[in-house]
Amino acid sequence: METPGQRLGNTYEKCVFAPAIFLPSRPANRGELESSEEFPVGLLPVQSSESADDQGKKQNRTRERWRMQREAATLLPNHRVRQCGRTVVDKKRNVEVFLSIDSGRAFFGNVKCCGSLWECPVCAARITEKKRKELRQGLDAWSITGGQVFMLTLTIPHHYGNDTRELCDQLLAAHKKMQNRTFWRGWRKAIGLQGSVRALEVTYGKNGAHVHCHILLFCVANGETLRPSADALVPAWISACKSVGLPEPNMHGVDIQDGSYAASYVGKWGLDCELTKSHIKRGIQGGFTAWDLLRASADGDQDAGRKFQDHSRAFFNRRQLVWSKGLRKLLGLEDEKSDQVLAQESTETAKEIASIDFSDWKRVLRYDARASVLIISENSGRKGLATFLQTLAGFDSSQFRNRIRRI
Repeated sequence: METPGQRLGNTYEKCVFAPAIFLPSRPANRGELESSEEFPVGLLPVQSSESADDQGKKQNRTRERWRMQREAATLLPNHRVRQCGRTVVDKKRNVEVFLSIDSGRAFFGNVKCCGSLWECPVCAARITEKKRKELRQGLDAWSITGGQVFMLTLTIPHHYGNDTRELCDQLLAAHKKMQNRTFWRGWRKAIGLQGSVRALEVTYGKNGAHVHCHILLFCVANGETLRPSADALVPAWISACKSVGLPEPNMHGVDIQDGSYAASYVGKWGLDCELTKSHIKRGIQGGFTAWDLLRASADGDQDAGRKFQDHSRAFFNRRQLVWSKGLRKLLGLEDEKSDQVLAQESTETAKEIASIDFSDWKRVLRYDARASVLIISENSGRKGLATFLQTLAGFDSSQFRNRIRRI
């Protein structure tokens, strides 16, 4: 099967973390402790209401996110993702491990959080899920009023070798141009458009970066308004694209789906979908997401790593979700929070179950065991985590080091 890197091109440079002491009989690669089947993750009996299958999937997602985050930090040595989940905020305090009473999820306290939606899988999981829930709340509120929601998708021509950052700039500029023209104002009135939410997305394939926008249109439903039509919008989109220097898109550059499709899209939106169902998206569209590139890079695909670095340069500090002015208030939602705040804040009721001192935390980082710490905390609590940390400390013994040298 063709890998992302084989499709997408060339070599890259990355900063490699300091080597760790690895488990015996395993290859010396990054993330050994997290991915090793030999490591004693289940140190104490698991006590959970989840089925073994569901729990296994949840643990795999946790491990994959932290593995991908480490790869992102390696690929982007000057990015804030390098310190995320690693650097202690207040060095006078220990690293804290909290357990959510609501979800049973464990998470760290007193460590830096980068809040990078485009580059950090760990932060993106928190951010997109909170945004998805908020968007769902808005849809439900609009439905109660009797309004309708349509999904408008705008795409532009793209080819291998196009600069991804430039494509993003041109796409957003074309959208803004179209909104500022007389046709849009008349079309908006005709369909009863009250507001919109724009999501910026990208996939990568043999024709380069496919940058596109999904826009939810919140429309009033009465006998005086028309159903939004893609055919009516195509000429305006072609004109806007040409005015910003883009090639002329074809009739497929504009697509409008009804409310049922929009609701289905919002219901799936978030990083969890990309992590657990990305193979479905690849099978349907033949494209790779940024997280696919990151997975492939972690598996040794250098070309995929180079492409992820380009992805970071293109999308750095861009907003993924943009609400039109006044729509949040219309839907009864609170003021919008930044990605950094969403990644840092905890809206769950949680209790501190453990405190990891600086020497133990350095060891956790050395053996790349952050995912294991969280999983064990969820399954086995304070005692299980204490046993795990003692096991890590044993790896620093001279006997263990001598055993590694003999292998």
